[in-house]
Amino acid sequence: MKWRFVAVLLSVLLVLGLPFFQPTAHTAQRAIVQSYSVHDPIDIGDNTEFTNASGVVWGSGTQSDPYIIEGWEIDISDDHAIDGIRIWDTDAHFIVRDVYIHSIVAAANSGISLHSTANGTIMNVSLEGPAAGVSCPSFVNNTVVEKCIIRNCTTGCAVYDSHNISVVNNTFSGNEYGLQFADGDNITASGNSFAANTWRSIDISRVNDSVVLDNNIVKSSGYGVNVGHCRNVTIQYNVIDSTNQTTNGCGIYVIETTSSRVNFNKMTSQNLPGSPRALGIDFSSHIQVVGNRIEREDPLAMWHCNNISVYHNSFVTVQLVYLSNVTDSVWDNGYPNGGNFWSIYSGWDWMSGPAQNMSGPDGIGDSPWQLDMNNNTDYYPLMTDSLVPNTPPTASFAISPTWGDTAVNFLLDASSSTDNQTLFNGLQVRWDFDGNGEWDTSWSTNKTADHKFADAGNYTVKLEAKDGGGLTAVIGVNLTVNETEEDLSDLLSDPVIIVAIIAVIIAMVAAFVLLSRRKKTP
Repeated sequence: MKWRFVAVLLSVLLVLGLPFFQPTAHTAQRAIVQSYSVHDPIDIGDNTEFTNASGVVWGSGTQSDPYIIEGWEIDISDDHAIDGIRIWDTDAHFIVRDVYIHSIVAAANSGISLHSTANGTIMNVSLEGPAAGVSCPSFVNNTVVEKCIIRNCTTGCAVYDSHNISVVNNTFSGNEYGLQFADGDNITASGNSFAANTWRSIDISRVNDSVVLDNNIVKSSGYGVNVGHCRNVTIQYNVIDSTNQTTNGCGIYVIETTSSRVNFNKMTSQNLPGSPRALGIDFSSHIQVVGNRIEREDPLAMWHCNNISVYHNSFVTVQLVYLSNVTDSVWDNGYPNGGNFWSIYSGWDWMSGPAQNMSGPDGIGDSPWQLDMNNNTDYYPLMTDSLVPNTPPTASFAISPTWGDTAVNFLLDASSSTDNQTLFNGLQVRWDFDGNGEWDTSWSTNKTADHKFADAGNYTVKLEAKDGGGLTAVIGVNLTVNETEEDLSDLLSDPVIIVAIIAVIIAMVAAFVLLSRRKKTP
């Protein structure tokens, strides 16, 4: 009876609670769109055409309740002139999401096109094959394109004559152009991934007050980021990697642009002799180039530029920069902030101070790094590549000769010590000759020393190496020193011994003479 009562009670509670567990209309609709349904191309010409017949499944067009178009698969292969979704002359809030639009033939149409619209969001959409994945040819405002996959198009996303557009966290692959902006302002391209785009991954022209931030561009054979005729554009924290990829353009190229920044980007192109410049700046002014790390054979080229500030960059390269008609520009941020790290810099770091005439190293090369004959000079070249995680140096040295006695002056050579971030001439060492734990020399970038041991014995000669980031490594080498063995040359150098030898010789001669005379006496 007890269990029967409990079962009846639970049944009553379940019936009473059913209304609370009923899905809302929005929840029910989300359940429906978990898989795509085939739909004809969608064409919305004004706010009144956001209807169920045109693919709208939810919403009233307000900011808090936007129109939702979702769950559709649209094939535009058979009609080369029809866009998958076209929305024009609207200002209602809308979201296009979870849609798959594709074309198996090259066409002049777009997957999604917006004309004279505002307040739109395109998200989680897959677009494949049309001429343009997302096209905004004119007068589009306050619009977001995010988390879309756009591939095998002529242009992945094309935005013209528009304002306040954000293209974020999308994937562009196999396109000719990945992302193209022209004639607008307040454009943001952030967090996107670009792979195997053949001409330009990001192309920006006649755009002002915009940001290209934190994008990842790999294995693309054309330009990574191309910026032309722009003002106040920030290109920052992008990664452009063309390792083992044939490229036909610069990693970042800036032309006829002013008041802009190219900061904290990483450009890599390994195993590509003769590859194009990592960074090119042409006919531009008031450009800041700060904190970039460039691992390319040809790191930087500038033509017809003025007022360019280049400092705190790391140029890991085998070639010098190329400069033509570059004036009124600076290549360091003064002392002690320093200039740039040049992996081919051959100067030493023995001195310090603004004039590099004070004793002791300071992480800045003692001699300027002259880039051309027109006063383009890094006066404070950095000895350490600070733009990669620092690792300890490798301490190593040799002793010559490898054994000897207390008369031998042993030569110590630490030129085999290395570091991945600090130039050899900036790596510092110090010595503990007898291994007693007390350092016998101060820090120095001079890698050689000599020492004569006063007493015979077994010693552990120690070397400590320190890189520009303060990390150290210690190594010890065992050495046996014997007692000095005096030879004839040492004896003959003593005047007392010489006098004694002469006296002995005279005495022996005199004795010989006396003995000879006695033998002759009858």
